Amino acid sequence: MKHTFLFHISWFIVTCCSLLLSTSAMAQLLGERVQINSSILQQTRDIQVVLPENYSADKHTNYPVLYVLDGDYNINSVAAMLDFMGNRAQLIPDMIVVGIADKGTDTYRQNMTPEVLTAPFKEKPQGKAEPFLAFINQELKPYMQQHYRTANNDILFGQSIGGLFVLNTLINQPQSFTTFLAVSPALWLNQHAFSQHTRQLLSQSSNLNANLYLSLGDETRMGVYGFVEVLDDVQPKQLTWSFKRYPNENHNSVGMVALRDNLSQLFAPWSITESELNQLQDPHMLVNHYVKLMQQWQINQAIPTPVIKALIRYFYRQQRVDEVNEFVDKAVQQLPASAGALIMMQASYLGYSQSVEAELALLLIHQQQFKTLISYQQAIASAYEKTDNLALAHDYYRQARQQAIKQNSPQWLLNILDVKIAATQTQ
Repeated sequence: MKHTFLFHISWFIVTCCSLLLSTSAMAQLLGERVQINSSILQQTRDIQVVLPENYSADKHTNYPVLYVLDGDYNINSVAAMLDFMGNRAQLIPDMIVVGIADKGTDTYRQNMTPEVLTAPFKEKPQGKAEPFLAFINQELKPYMQQHYRTANNDILFGQSIGGLFVLNTLINQPQSFTTFLAVSPALWLNQHAFSQHTRQLLSQSSNLNANLYLSLGDETRMGVYGFVEVLDDVQPKQLTWSFKRYPNENHNSVGMVALRDNLSQLFAPWSITESELNQLQDPHMLVNHYVKLMQQWQINQAIPTPVIKALIRYFYRQQRVDEVNEFVDKAVQQLPASAGALIMMQASYLGYSQSVEAELALLLIHQQQFKTLISYQQAIASAYEKTDNLALAHDYYRQARQQAIKQNSPQWLLNILDVKIAATQTQ
């Protein structure tokens, strides 16, 4: 009886812990709920801010911001997509996601509809897109710039009636965002009046200076082709645009598929294939490539790990190892956000080519500079573990875990560190 009672108590504790972990993981995905008192809209507006996983590791980095309309509906899918594309696959730079919450379907539709049009299921013009855009430009974006490390690179994403808002913003206030992503926009309103209105505005516009990615699912009544025809006829100056139809996607499924394609195309130079990296001829040119991208996109982030590996590997393959130190020193100056990753990779190759002691010595020289970088603490711990100094390995794994807790790192990383802490326990 006693054993049965203890079993049920243990099962209850494990279940509660599992639920807490699940809740914690969900909270991380959803990010932070923020309320903004809008004097323009005369109401309190909710937004959901999801930061990149490594946001807290380096206080000198900054990030493009993706503003997502119909935020509460889209935030989980979009945040997961960007975490995969940026943090996991490193296909694009890491980004901050801002989900702009609604206040019910009717209010949302009115806020997305231009003043010159009538919102769906309304009998007279009810469009309130202009004051809602003013809220975004004059209150939301300044809030984000004040409280988060945002780059001067803003992207607006909307689907259906939200896609209409995206296009209306592009036509009337193109300086609001760098890039506009409109998926299956509801251009059918008022007998396709928006496309007709747009033709006149675009003909008078001298400079849009923006990127537009326009997408459509397997739909025939959205009115998108009429807008594409306007773009083809007018050829707006300095508007880089593309249109893609997805015949195998419906109105609900096309959003995430189009978003992935749009971001992949927008940030295409960020990711370099393994086959291309294997044919690297000039590491200095590759560094300059990313320096130019940082300037063009106005961001400061660590470059993809496969690129860093290829940079260091080049000198070993070409038997020019004596040039590595000078190269890394210069690359660190040009790409400061990649400093920790470059030094870790340099140390790793030292460990293979010379000794673990040489690897550890290099890591320890810079440990204070990268004390908040979890992977750097792991690298030191791993080096100590290879030298059978389990006590110091244990200490550094614990330090890495403490940083992971502070930075709200994902559970899988905590699991890895817990295993390492237990394996290096000497008493």
